[in-house]
Amino acid sequence: MGDDLQIAYQSFELATLYRAIGKFEEAKSKFQSALAGFKTARKMDFYLKCQNALLRLHAEALDFEAINAIKEEIQDFVIKDSLELTSQTYYTLGICAAYKEQVDLAVDYFSKSLGLAFKEDNKEDMCHAIFGMATCYLNKGKLDSALEEIQKLRVFFEVIQLPDLKNATEVVYGLVLCAQKKYDLAIEALWKAYEALKKDHNTATLINVLYALGKTYFNAGKKEEAKLYLRLAHKAVPKAHLVQSLNKITALLDQLEDDKKSAYDLVIKIEDHAVVEKKQGSVDFKNQFILLDLLYLLAKEPGKIFTKEDLVKHIWNQDYNPSVHDNKVYVTIKRLRKLLEPNVEKPFYIYRSKNGYFLNQNIKVKIETQN
Repeated sequence: MGDDLQIAYQSFELATLYRAIGKFEEAKSKFQSALAGFKTARKMDFYLKCQNALLRLHAEALDFEAINAIKEEIQDFVIKDSLELTSQTYYTLGICAAYKEQVDLAVDYFSKSLGLAFKEDNKEDMCHAIFGMATCYLNKGKLDSALEEIQKLRVFFEVIQLPDLKNATEVVYGLVLCAQKKYDLAIEALWKAYEALKKDHNTATLINVLYALGKTYFNAGKKEEAKLYLRLAHKAVPKAHLVQSLNKITALLDQLEDDKKSAYDLVIKIEDHAVVEKKQGSVDFKNQFILLDLLYLLAKEPGKIFTKEDLVKHIWNQDYNPSVHDNKVYVTIKRLRKLLEPNVEKPFYIYRSKNGYFLNQNIKVKIETQN
């Protein structure tokens, strides 16, 4: 082995260590140094590994110009030298697409990655591709599908040692549980990942654990605990790196500060089709306009009882028919409560009376409209 190639291998190993401990600038420099050596020696497998690592670093910094430059260089090799992309490359391209919030494109890349991994019977690459799919399903709100992918990973982790990916999977699992409003279980899973990181340190995963803990406590209405973990996460983010994580952390911290100033239990933003609940923060209605219309109707006159006839007339613009509308009204109210109420078992906002439904007259609600 030539001295230049030996130096390239050493640079690659050092870069990998720097990345794990959060020294991202040093990691980037060493990966670029290794890349040049592998490129000169035509070691295309390690050339792609370096490019994959650099793509990931640029994605975490949201440096899409650098990402495009690397993709163009790789494409030139594909065309001119018939370079075949690896499962890891497709996985990394999926990560880049996910950072750009191109979730469907990310799913396509992860699927290609998984197909190649199965073809080559590479279990480690299978795990990375499955992990990518799990994160996409979480982002798309397909929580059951995300849990299915996580279960597949747990089976793999019984026979293959991938501590970094295992810890990252626990973070995704915690966020899925958080989205399901199973806050105690989410915190338990996230603490498990946090404890494991004491042994297998990874800066990016540690920040994600702290963010996920902060988000879970925030959604559970435990604002002081949320603030503690979000501030720790914010402090741990290296400058100019993990930008998307930093943005998410900052957004929740800003919301916590806004909550201090807010005197309202509910803020309904008509033009934005959005609702902010004092404990949960921004509530994602996912274009469910019927539910927003129902909430707006009730919120205009807190305490006023709306009969089923009233609701059918105002929401669906139809004449009330018990056989058609009774179940529809019940299901719609139930869906609205599930989204809005911090505790569905003990409704705080939407009450039922003998004759219909009404919004708690003791809450403070603000309806924002654009002038």
